[in-house]
Amino acid sequence: MFASLAIAALAVTVTTTPPDTTELKADSLLQVLKQGGYTIVLRHARTDRSYMDDPRTAPLDDRTKQRNLSGAGVADAKAIGLVMRKAAIPIGEIVSSPMFRSKETAQMAFGEPALSAELMSLTATPEQRALVLKAPKPGTNRAIVTHHFIIERYVPGIKLGDIGESEAAVVRTTPNGDIVMVGRFTLADWERLSGGKTADASDKQKKDDRSLFAAIHGGGGRLHPPPGSSDSLQPFVWTATPATRLAGLYLHTFNTGDAEQMRAFIDKSLVADPNRSTERRVETYRTMFSEHGAISIVGTESALHNEATIRVRSKRGEFSIIVTVSPDDHNKASSIRMVGGQ
Repeated sequence: MFASLAIAALAVTVTTTPPDTTELKADSLLQVLKQGGYTIVLRHARTDRSYMDDPRTAPLDDRTKQRNLSGAGVADAKAIGLVMRKAAIPIGEIVSSPMFRSKETAQMAFGEPALSAELMSLTATPEQRALVLKAPKPGTNRAIVTHHFIIERYVPGIKLGDIGESEAAVVRTTPNGDIVMVGRFTLADWERLSGGKTADASDKQKKDDRSLFAAIHGGGGRLHPPPGSSDSLQPFVWTATPATRLAGLYLHTFNTGDAEQMRAFIDKSLVADPNRSTERRVETYRTMFSEHGAISIVGTESALHNEATIRVRSKRGEFSIIVTVSPDDHNKASSIRMVGGQ
């Protein structure tokens, strides 16, 4: 039977042409966009990171509870709009996340958007996928303004940390309903094309983002908890708060197994405790690493501005790590606790 199948398979002539995976550069992208038929998926413009919000709980009508555009971000969004107008890019449908930083980016870059909560949802849904993969009307391009995790989730070739604030992927929808990436616009591209200066912090921002992703995920990363983990757990890196940054740095340092690296973390990133010397803390770490070995992340239970609770797993089972940020210095943790498990 297997021989018959093999002979039948050899009789089939394969005529499929492999897809073109060559990414177009910014100038070439502008030329193809003039024809219409593409979707520009833009991460909102640069923001003021002195305040970090939780999209699950931030009220949509109160900007004081959200992370908002910085002055540089406003300049970025206006520069994108200038580029679109100068190149006479036909923009049809405009859809944005309802967060202020996204919808204001859309307004300045493309025009008044329709708002969709699907573009800020951490949970992948068929509706969210359909919104991103929808084909534009003939002769026009669609513009979507959203958050990094949406772009990383749906655009082939985009990994965690690849798209900085104010940067975009350009995609087209294939006849079978999938999308392929045609190219991307970096912040430096917007600066050059608009004739202004917008990219001063781009490289540093993406470097910071990638450092956080690498610290937590070993460079790879995943958008969803692994199979078998609790459905209530959210993807860990959906926003970078002081608490999640410290949690990522701590977990990375813990997994090195190096007491000297942990000593440096304690001195730099933990508030001094008069009742526990650095040496005592390092000895505690040595004992914990000996008992637990390397720790892997299961998911996130909470990721707020001042506290993050991360569900983790070691050879001794699952437990939670709670990182609380010092109210006096957001670059330091006032405490790091392990709760539950053995």
